[in-house]
Amino acid sequence: MKANHIGSALAFVLAASTLPLAHAGDACFTSGESNNYANQLGDRTSWGIATQQAGNTWDDWIWRGPERYCNPAGGDCSYQWTQANSKAYQWSAGVDMKLDNLPIIGSSLNMFNIKGQYQYTSTYTETFGWTQTIRRGQTAQPVQVVVRRWKSGYFQGGWWRVNGGSCQKASPIAGNGVVRGNRYWWDGNIRYGNWSANVEERRFGMYHIW
Repeated sequence: MKANHIGSALAFVLAASTLPLAHAGDACFTSGESNNYANQLGDRTSWGIATQQAGNTWDDWIWRGPERYCNPAGGDCSYQWTQANSKAYQWSAGVDMKLDNLPIIGSSLNMFNIKGQYQYTSTYTETFGWTQTIRRGQTAQPVQVVVRRWKSGYFQGGWWRVNGGSCQKASPIAGNGVVRGNRYWWDGNIRYGNWSANVEERRFGMYHIW
């Protein structure tokens, strides 16, 4: 069961009523939230299970710094870009999701989740504190790189409707009392839809030299 998911992600406040309330592991969804009480619902915390991946990774250069040119008329140069750079980037890029037309509890824009990593914007800070030797006539440039691998799979984890499971919960509009809904139970084995994305595997900073 997923009682902690209900308490934190959905933040339901249940009120006393003559209708049955959702018990531990269940959730109460209104008609609007569940697309008129669909039999099955996806969830923004459904897991992305990878079933295929590319054999090779590729380097996504998310930031390029100032260039430094070594004059060919002189000797070799030593270059150290003595600054730190912070760059925001997407943990997974090029995400494509097909959700089998299921209603999704929570925002589907934020539901992509592999190994506990959700689709989100991260910040990578690199301090280029080391010295790089540049030969005469060469150019150096500090860069930040995210190494990605293409993966694809399906979603797992969702909600089943409880037949005859009427319930109620506090209205999201203050002062409106309670609203009616239907109970759903969490099933971590539900599989639905498919996804593909270029997922981060690691990241590094370097001096690009040419």
